[in-house]
Amino acid sequence: MKHLSKVIFVGIIVVMALNSFAQNSAKHNIDIRIPEVALLGLVTDNSNVSQIHAKSNNVAENSVSFVDKTDVNLVWINYSSVKKAHSASRKITAFVQGGIPKGIKLKVSASAASSDGKGQLGQPKGSMVLGEQPTEIISNIGSCYTGQGAQHGHSLVYSLDVDEKEAELVALNSENITFNIVYTLAD
Repeated sequence: MKHLSKVIFVGIIVVMALNSFAQNSAKHNIDIRIPEVALLGLVTDNSNVSQIHAKSNNVAENSVSFVDKTDVNLVWINYSSVKKAHSASRKITAFVQGGIPKGIKLKVSASAASSDGKGQLGQPKGSMVLGEQPTEIISNIGSCYTGQGAQHGHSLVYSLDVDEKEAELVALNSENITFNIVYTLAD
């Protein structure tokens, strides 16, 4: 019996010693929530006005042609987008606010995104005719950012075409025609 009590006593001491070296731990959860973001900005190299000028042809039978002056002051579209993992991709649309004379078609073309952006950057749709209804110009935008400022994002190039069958040449007098182009980043 003495031997059994010594074994039990040693066993209790060993168990207590092992418990004294055991580590206690606790845990808690951290919940990180990132809100959805859809930010869009337009940046120019020099000015906030893009100009397209008519070119004189010096021949009475020739039609009016337009010279794109936007290379002097390129417009860059910058955006940041954070969206839910399984939601649809976003797009950028544009429309004209103000009157364009009948028979004149304003086109915009977005370049591929500059290489300094990160994430799922949008894909340009090519040369698109703008009117009073929103027209998709960049598609398939996921969670991404283009960078900020000129030389970041997509450059925008404008051009004008004249549909001579519909053009109201009387409305094309020597005055300036000014209108706004509204861009929207949407789901």
